[in-house]
Amino acid sequence: MRVRSFVGAAVAAALVVPLQLGAAPATPAEVTQAAAPVQQARAAATSVRVITYNIRFGEFGLANLASDIRKTGASIAVLQEVDNRTASGGVHQAKNLARRLGWHVAYDANSRKSFGWRGNAVISKYPIVATNRFTLPQPEGTERRGLMIARVKVGTKKLNVWVTHLQPGRGRLMQARAVRDRIGTPRCATVLGGDFNAGPEQQEHDVLDTHLVDLWKAVGTGDGDTNKRGTARIDFLYTRRVTKVSSWVAPLRHSDHRAVIGNVRVASANSC
Repeated sequence: MRVRSFVGAAVAAALVVPLQLGAAPATPAEVTQAAAPVQQARAAATSVRVITYNIRFGEFGLANLASDIRKTGASIAVLQEVDNRTASGGVHQAKNLARRLGWHVAYDANSRKSFGWRGNAVISKYPIVATNRFTLPQPEGTERRGLMIARVKVGTKKLNVWVTHLQPGRGRLMQARAVRDRIGTPRCATVLGGDFNAGPEQQEHDVLDTHLVDLWKAVGTGDGDTNKRGTARIDFLYTRRVTKVSSWVAPLRHSDHRAVIGNVRVASANSC
């Protein structure tokens, strides 16, 4: 079954339940379920591979990006700089990538550009059963930024997958605090992926470390640098209430960022 839920559409509440987190009003993200159902993971298959990847608005081609994601072996991809009809010839990039992979998709349109949008996405081999999106603090004269949660059902277990992309300059620390406060102390399996535009030594990560664990720092191998030149680590996977297995950075060819890959396991007791 193909399900779409557009922000502000009345049908959204009936088809994709917006997650209620805190007192702020819930706004569901745009969600499209895969046309053909993906076979459910068996109860024993609790391992999940997640990547976070800034795709630079598909500048290097969506077919190439889909190939990149396949090569990682990931079943959930957290994406930043995802265009919807602005710089892509009228293409909704998140839906296009999901269609190429036969996956489900949730899209968070953050910034209005020309006749389209730019934002973040979660695409998943497994069903996305609920979503919500939140606007981050926006200093005057800067681009609108957001935080989205997608609850993903992996077999009999569910985990919360968050995505964000923080400002490259002023306002970033304020946004990191907003992300921390919105996620809080997770009570169930949680992954946050994003481009934070800040290295691990910067204050933004001290803020996020309050309730979350930097997966690469905990179990990672390699140098961890995520820009194409291999000189900075600004893309991160954070986790909580999962078993941390491994993490590394993949030098994929079709963006100015490298992808951070993480393997985690979700226990029944920590299912969302």
